[in-house]
Amino acid sequence: MNPNARVPAIIDHDNGDHAVWESGAILIYLCQRSARENPLYSDDFIEQSSINSWLFYQASGHAPMIGQALHFRYFHPEMIPSAVERYTSEVRRIYAVVEMRLAEIREQMIMEMDDERFSLGTSALSESRYFDDPIWLVGNRITVSI
Repeated sequence: MNPNARVPAIIDHDNGDHAVWESGAILIYLCQRSARENPLYSDDFIEQSSINSWLFYQASGHAPMIGQALHFRYFHPEMIPSAVERYTSEVRRIYAVVEMRLAEIREQMIMEMDDERFSLGTSALSESRYFDDPIWLVGNRITVSI
Protein backbone atom coordinates (compact mmCIF):
# COMPACT_ATOMS: atom_id res chain seq x y z
CA MET A 1 0.00 0.00 0.00
CA ASN A 2 2.69 2.50 1.04
CA PRO A 3 5.99 2.04 -0.81
CA ASN A 4 7.75 3.26 2.33
CA ALA A 5 6.00 0.50 4.36
CA ARG A 6 4.84 3.00 7.00
CA VAL A 7 1.63 4.52 8.28
CA PRO A 8 -0.45 6.52 7.72
CA ALA A 9 -2.04 5.03 4.66
CA ILE A 10 -5.63 4.48 3.56
CA ILE A 11 -7.41 2.46 0.89
CA ASP A 12 -10.49 3.96 -0.73
CA HIS A 13 -12.61 0.90 -1.50
CA ASP A 14 -15.20 3.09 -3.24
CA ASN A 15 -12.60 4.12 -5.84
CA GLY A 16 -11.07 0.88 -7.03
CA ASP A 17 -9.07 0.24 -3.85
CA HIS A 18 -7.06 3.38 -4.47
CA ALA A 19 -4.22 3.71 -1.92
CA VAL A 20 -3.22 7.09 -0.53
CA TRP A 21 -0.30 7.49 1.86
CA GLU A 22 1.39 10.24 3.88
CA SER A 23 -0.69 12.42 6.18
CA GLY A 24 -0.78 15.53 3.98
CA ALA A 25 -1.76 13.59 0.87
CA ILE A 26 -4.48 11.75 2.83
CA LEU A 27 -5.95 15.00 4.19
CA ILE A 28 -6.02 16.64 0.76
CA TYR A 29 -7.52 13.49 -0.80
CA LEU A 30 -10.29 13.27 1.81
CA CYS A 31 -11.09 16.99 1.50
CA GLN A 32 -11.27 16.83 -2.28
CA ARG A 33 -13.20 13.55 -2.26
CA SER A 34 -15.86 14.93 0.09
CA ALA A 35 -16.12 18.32 -1.66
CA ARG A 36 -19.44 17.51 -3.33
CA GLU A 37 -21.28 16.35 -0.22
CA ASN A 38 -19.56 18.27 2.55
CA PRO A 39 -17.01 20.87 1.49
CA LEU A 40 -14.06 20.85 3.87
CA TYR A 41 -11.60 22.51 1.53
CA SER A 42 -11.86 26.02 0.13
CA ASP A 43 -12.75 26.74 -3.49
CA ASP A 44 -10.72 29.96 -3.24
CA PHE A 45 -7.19 29.60 -4.65
CA ILE A 46 -5.63 32.01 -2.12
CA GLU A 47 -7.34 30.36 0.85
CA GLN A 48 -6.26 26.95 -0.48
CA SER A 49 -2.64 28.09 -0.51
CA SER A 50 -2.94 29.24 3.12
CA ILE A 51 -4.52 25.93 4.10
CA ASN A 52 -1.77 24.05 2.28
CA SER A 53 0.89 26.14 4.02
CA TRP A 54 -0.41 25.03 7.43
CA LEU A 55 -0.80 21.46 6.22
CA PHE A 56 2.80 21.30 5.06
CA TYR A 57 3.95 23.11 8.21
CA GLN A 58 2.46 20.23 10.17
CA ALA A 59 3.95 17.57 7.91
CA SER A 60 7.46 19.02 7.62
CA GLY A 61 7.92 20.75 10.98
CA HIS A 62 5.40 19.76 13.61
CA ALA A 63 5.24 15.98 13.14
CA PRO A 64 8.98 15.29 12.70
CA MET A 65 9.99 17.42 15.69
CA ILE A 66 7.39 15.84 17.97
CA GLY A 67 8.58 12.42 16.83
CA GLN A 68 12.18 13.30 17.65
CA ALA A 69 11.28 14.85 21.00
CA LEU A 70 9.29 11.79 22.04
CA HIS A 71 12.00 9.44 20.83
CA PHE A 72 14.82 11.10 22.75
CA ARG A 73 12.73 11.71 25.85
CA TYR A 74 11.12 8.27 26.20
CA PHE A 75 12.51 5.65 23.83
CA HIS A 76 16.21 6.25 23.17
CA PRO A 77 18.32 3.67 25.04
CA GLU A 78 20.41 6.34 26.74
CA MET A 79 19.45 9.80 27.94
CA ILE A 80 21.04 12.51 25.79
CA PRO A 81 20.13 15.80 27.49
CA SER A 82 21.21 17.97 24.55
CA ALA A 83 18.91 16.05 22.16
CA VAL A 84 15.99 16.19 24.59
CA GLU A 85 16.50 19.93 25.05
CA ARG A 86 16.93 20.63 21.34
CA TYR A 87 13.79 18.82 20.21
CA THR A 88 11.68 19.90 23.18
CA SER A 89 12.62 23.53 22.49
CA GLU A 90 11.74 23.12 18.82
CA VAL A 91 8.34 21.62 19.70
CA ARG A 92 7.66 24.60 21.98
CA ARG A 93 8.64 27.00 19.18
CA ILE A 94 6.42 25.19 16.67
CA TYR A 95 3.44 25.29 19.03
CA ALA A 96 4.09 28.99 19.69
CA VAL A 97 3.67 29.67 15.96
CA VAL A 98 0.33 27.82 15.97
CA GLU A 99 -0.80 29.56 19.18
CA MET A 100 0.05 32.94 17.65
CA ARG A 101 -2.10 32.17 14.58
CA LEU A 102 -5.01 30.95 16.71
CA ALA A 103 -4.77 34.12 18.81
CA GLU A 104 -4.96 36.23 15.63
CA ILE A 105 -8.06 34.34 14.50
CA ARG A 106 -9.61 34.78 17.96
CA GLU A 107 -9.04 38.54 17.83
CA GLN A 108 -10.54 38.74 14.33
CA MET A 109 -13.61 36.88 15.56
CA ILE A 110 -14.01 39.16 18.58
CA MET A 111 -13.75 42.25 16.37
CA GLU A 112 -16.38 40.89 13.98
CA MET A 113 -18.70 40.09 16.89
CA ASP A 114 -18.28 43.50 18.49
CA ASP A 115 -21.21 45.13 16.78
CA GLU A 116 -24.28 46.81 18.27
CA ARG A 117 -26.50 43.74 18.07
CA PHE A 118 -24.21 41.65 20.27
CA SER A 119 -22.98 44.41 22.56
CA LEU A 120 -26.56 45.38 23.44
CA GLY A 121 -27.35 41.79 24.32
CA THR A 122 -30.31 41.65 21.92
CA SER A 123 -29.18 38.34 20.51
CA ALA A 124 -28.06 35.20 22.25
CA LEU A 125 -24.38 34.47 21.78
CA SER A 126 -25.35 30.94 20.81
CA GLU A 127 -26.80 32.37 17.57
CA SER A 128 -23.32 33.33 16.48
CA ARG A 129 -21.51 31.01 14.09
CA TYR A 130 -18.40 31.48 16.21
CA PHE A 131 -19.71 29.34 19.04
CA ASP A 132 -21.00 26.54 16.84
CA ASP A 133 -17.86 26.06 14.77
CA PRO A 134 -14.31 25.33 15.81
CA ILE A 135 -11.60 27.92 15.32
CA TRP A 136 -9.72 27.06 12.15
CA LEU A 137 -6.26 28.28 11.25
CA VAL A 138 -7.50 29.57 7.87
CA GLY A 139 -11.05 30.78 7.22
CA ASN A 140 -13.88 28.42 8.11
CA ARG A 141 -12.32 25.29 6.68
CA ILE A 142 -10.55 22.28 8.04
CA THR A 143 -6.81 22.79 8.23
CA VAL A 144 -4.23 21.08 10.35
CA SER A 145 -5.15 19.08 13.43
CA ILE A 146 -2.87 20.10 16.20
